[in-house]
Amino acid sequence: MNTFKRLMLVLVGVMLVGLGIAINLANNWGSDPATVFAHALSLKFNAKGLSFFTVGNVLILINLIVFIVLTITDKFKYYNIGTFAGTFCIGIFSDMWFNIISDAVVNLNSLVFKIVWLLLGALILSTGIGLYVAGDMGASPIDLISVAISDHFKKLSYPIVRIVCDLIFAILGWILGGVVGLTTILCMFLIGPISGFVIKYAKKICKF
Repeated sequence: MNTFKRLMLVLVGVMLVGLGIAINLANNWGSDPATVFAHALSLKFNAKGLSFFTVGNVLILINLIVFIVLTITDKFKYYNIGTFAGTFCIGIFSDMWFNIISDAVVNLNSLVFKIVWLLLGALILSTGIGLYVAGDMGASPIDLISVAISDHFKKLSYPIVRIVCDLIFAILGWILGGVVGLTTILCMFLIGPISGFVIKYAKKICKF
Protein backbone atom coordinates (compact mmCIF):
# COMPACT_ATOMS: atom_id res chain seq x y z
CA MET A 1 0.00 0.00 0.00
CA ASN A 2 1.49 3.36 -0.99
CA THR A 3 2.14 6.21 1.38
CA PHE A 4 -0.74 8.32 0.03
CA LYS A 5 -3.29 5.60 0.80
CA ARG A 6 -1.86 5.17 4.29
CA LEU A 7 -2.08 8.90 4.93
CA MET A 8 -5.70 8.94 3.73
CA LEU A 9 -6.60 6.14 6.13
CA VAL A 10 -4.94 8.01 8.98
CA LEU A 11 -6.67 11.29 8.08
CA VAL A 12 -10.14 9.76 7.68
CA GLY A 13 -9.55 7.72 10.82
CA VAL A 14 -8.68 10.66 13.06
CA MET A 15 -11.61 12.65 11.63
CA LEU A 16 -13.99 9.83 12.56
CA VAL A 17 -12.42 9.41 15.99
CA GLY A 18 -13.01 13.13 16.60
CA LEU A 19 -16.62 12.80 15.40
CA GLY A 20 -17.24 9.81 17.66
CA ILE A 21 -15.81 11.67 20.65
CA ALA A 22 -17.98 14.72 19.87
CA ILE A 23 -21.18 12.64 19.62
CA ASN A 24 -20.43 10.88 22.90
CA LEU A 25 -19.71 14.14 24.72
CA ALA A 26 -22.87 15.83 23.42
CA ASN A 27 -24.99 12.78 24.28
CA ASN A 28 -23.69 12.95 27.87
CA TRP A 29 -23.83 9.23 28.56
CA GLY A 30 -20.11 8.96 29.06
CA SER A 31 -17.21 8.70 26.63
CA ASP A 32 -14.33 6.37 25.92
CA PRO A 33 -12.05 6.14 29.00
CA ALA A 34 -9.32 8.54 27.80
CA THR A 35 -11.93 11.15 26.89
CA VAL A 36 -13.65 10.73 30.28
CA PHE A 37 -10.34 11.73 31.88
CA ALA A 38 -9.80 14.62 29.45
CA HIS A 39 -13.39 15.81 29.97
CA ALA A 40 -12.92 15.79 33.74
CA LEU A 41 -9.76 17.90 33.48
CA SER A 42 -11.50 20.25 31.04
CA LEU A 43 -14.33 20.78 33.53
CA LYS A 44 -11.80 21.54 36.27
CA PHE A 45 -9.95 24.07 34.12
CA ASN A 46 -13.18 25.71 32.96
CA ALA A 47 -14.39 26.03 36.55
CA LYS A 48 -11.32 28.19 37.16
CA GLY A 49 -12.16 30.37 34.16
CA LEU A 50 -9.65 28.72 31.81
CA SER A 51 -12.04 28.26 28.90
CA PHE A 52 -9.19 27.56 26.47
CA PHE A 53 -8.96 24.04 27.88
CA THR A 54 -11.66 22.39 25.81
CA VAL A 55 -11.81 18.59 25.79
CA GLY A 56 -9.92 18.59 22.50
CA ASN A 57 -7.15 20.83 23.82
CA VAL A 58 -6.84 18.74 26.97
CA LEU A 59 -6.50 15.62 24.81
CA ILE A 60 -3.69 17.36 22.94
CA LEU A 61 -2.05 18.32 26.26
CA ILE A 62 -2.26 14.75 27.61
CA ASN A 63 -0.84 13.36 24.38
CA LEU A 64 2.02 15.84 24.47
CA ILE A 65 2.90 14.91 28.06
CA VAL A 66 2.84 11.19 27.23
CA PHE A 67 4.86 11.93 24.07
CA ILE A 68 7.59 13.59 26.16
CA VAL A 69 7.66 10.73 28.68
CA LEU A 70 7.87 8.07 25.95
CA THR A 71 10.55 10.08 24.16
CA ILE A 72 12.67 10.12 27.31
CA THR A 73 12.14 6.44 28.10
CA ASP A 74 11.98 4.86 24.63
CA LYS A 75 13.72 7.35 22.30
CA PHE A 76 11.10 7.57 19.55
CA LYS A 77 10.82 3.78 19.33
CA TYR A 78 7.09 3.83 18.61
CA TYR A 79 6.66 7.03 16.63
CA ASN A 80 5.58 7.63 13.06
CA ILE A 81 3.49 10.20 11.17
CA GLY A 82 0.30 8.79 12.66
CA THR A 83 1.63 9.51 16.14
CA PHE A 84 1.77 13.23 15.40
CA ALA A 85 -1.63 13.12 13.69
CA GLY A 86 -3.08 11.45 16.77
CA THR A 87 -1.38 13.91 19.10
CA PHE A 88 -2.89 17.00 17.51
CA CYS A 89 -5.62 16.13 15.01
CA ILE A 90 -7.90 14.02 17.22
CA GLY A 91 -8.25 16.87 19.71
CA ILE A 92 -8.73 19.45 16.94
CA PHE A 93 -11.36 17.36 15.13
CA SER A 94 -13.24 16.50 18.34
CA ASP A 95 -13.65 20.20 19.18
CA MET A 96 -14.57 21.05 15.59
CA TRP A 97 -17.21 18.30 15.34
CA PHE A 98 -18.60 19.14 18.79
CA ASN A 99 -19.22 22.73 17.71
CA ILE A 100 -20.95 21.50 14.55
CA ILE A 101 -23.17 18.68 15.85
CA SER A 102 -23.69 19.26 19.57
CA ASP A 103 -26.93 21.24 19.17
CA ALA A 104 -28.49 18.51 17.02
CA VAL A 105 -27.50 15.79 19.51
CA VAL A 106 -28.74 17.79 22.49
CA ASN A 107 -32.06 18.69 20.83
CA LEU A 108 -32.77 15.12 19.72
CA ASN A 109 -32.61 13.84 23.26
CA SER A 110 -35.52 11.42 23.65
CA LEU A 111 -34.58 8.00 25.02
CA VAL A 112 -34.71 6.47 21.53
CA PHE A 113 -32.43 9.12 20.08
CA LYS A 114 -30.01 8.91 23.02
CA ILE A 115 -29.67 5.17 22.39
CA VAL A 116 -29.11 5.87 18.68
CA TRP A 117 -26.43 8.45 19.53
CA LEU A 118 -24.89 6.01 22.00
CA LEU A 119 -24.52 3.28 19.38
CA LEU A 120 -23.54 5.68 16.61
CA GLY A 121 -20.86 7.39 18.68
CA ALA A 122 -19.28 4.10 19.76
CA LEU A 123 -19.44 2.70 16.22
CA ILE A 124 -17.91 5.78 14.57
CA LEU A 125 -15.18 6.03 17.20
CA SER A 126 -14.26 2.34 16.85
CA THR A 127 -14.31 2.54 13.05
CA GLY A 128 -12.08 5.61 13.12
CA ILE A 129 -9.57 3.86 15.37
CA GLY A 130 -9.58 0.86 13.01
CA LEU A 131 -8.88 3.00 9.93
CA TYR A 132 -6.27 5.03 11.78
CA VAL A 133 -4.41 1.91 12.90
CA ALA A 134 -4.86 0.19 9.50
CA GLY A 135 -2.73 2.93 7.97
CA ASP A 136 0.15 1.40 9.93
CA MET A 137 1.79 4.77 10.52
CA GLY A 138 1.86 4.81 14.31
CA ALA A 139 -0.71 5.60 16.98
CA SER A 140 -1.40 8.45 19.37
CA PRO A 141 0.76 8.64 22.52
CA ILE A 142 -2.28 7.80 24.70
CA ASP A 143 -2.74 4.56 22.75
CA LEU A 144 0.99 3.87 22.89
CA ILE A 145 0.99 3.76 26.70
CA SER A 146 -0.38 0.22 26.60
CA VAL A 147 2.05 -0.81 23.87
CA ALA A 148 5.05 0.52 25.80
CA ILE A 149 4.00 -1.15 29.07
CA SER A 150 3.36 -4.52 27.44
CA ASP A 151 6.76 -4.28 25.69
CA HIS A 152 8.57 -3.51 28.94
CA PHE A 153 6.77 -6.21 30.92
CA LYS A 154 6.76 -9.19 28.57
CA LYS A 155 4.51 -11.29 30.79
CA LEU A 156 1.70 -8.74 30.47
CA SER A 157 -0.27 -9.16 27.25
CA TYR A 158 -1.36 -6.05 25.36
CA PRO A 159 -5.15 -6.70 25.69
CA ILE A 160 -4.85 -7.00 29.48
CA VAL A 161 -2.69 -3.89 29.73
CA ARG A 162 -5.12 -1.95 27.50
CA ILE A 163 -8.09 -2.90 29.67
CA VAL A 164 -6.23 -1.89 32.84
CA CYS A 165 -5.15 1.44 31.32
CA ASP A 166 -8.71 2.12 30.19
CA LEU A 167 -10.01 1.33 33.68
CA ILE A 168 -7.45 3.68 35.23
CA PHE A 169 -8.42 6.50 32.86
CA ALA A 170 -12.12 5.92 33.54
CA ILE A 171 -11.68 5.77 37.33
CA LEU A 172 -9.48 8.87 37.44
CA GLY A 173 -11.94 10.70 35.21
CA TRP A 174 -14.86 9.68 37.41
CA ILE A 175 -13.03 10.77 40.59
CA LEU A 176 -12.31 14.15 39.01
CA GLY A 177 -15.93 14.64 37.98
CA GLY A 178 -16.02 13.26 34.44
CA VAL A 179 -19.09 11.45 33.11
CA VAL A 180 -18.81 7.65 33.20
CA GLY A 181 -21.83 5.95 31.70
CA LEU A 182 -23.15 3.40 29.25
CA THR A 183 -20.97 4.78 26.46
CA THR A 184 -17.85 4.22 28.56
CA ILE A 185 -18.74 0.59 29.16
CA LEU A 186 -19.79 0.07 25.55
CA CYS A 187 -16.55 1.55 24.22
CA MET A 188 -14.45 -0.67 26.47
CA PHE A 189 -16.09 -3.77 24.97
CA LEU A 190 -16.66 -2.62 21.37
CA ILE A 191 -13.52 -0.72 20.39
CA GLY A 192 -11.36 -3.85 20.26
CA PRO A 193 -13.65 -6.09 18.15
CA ILE A 194 -14.93 -3.36 15.79
CA SER A 195 -11.55 -1.73 15.21
CA GLY A 196 -10.03 -5.17 14.65
CA PHE A 197 -12.69 -5.95 12.02
CA VAL A 198 -12.10 -2.59 10.31
CA ILE A 199 -8.32 -3.05 10.31
CA LYS A 200 -8.64 -6.47 8.66
CA TYR A 201 -10.98 -5.37 5.88
CA ALA A 202 -9.38 -1.95 5.33
CA LYS A 203 -6.10 -3.69 4.64
CA LYS A 204 -7.80 -6.22 2.39
CA ILE A 205 -9.64 -3.56 0.39
CA CYS A 206 -6.56 -1.40 0.08
CA LYS A 207 -4.47 -4.51 -0.73
CA PHE A 208 -1.56 -4.29 1.60
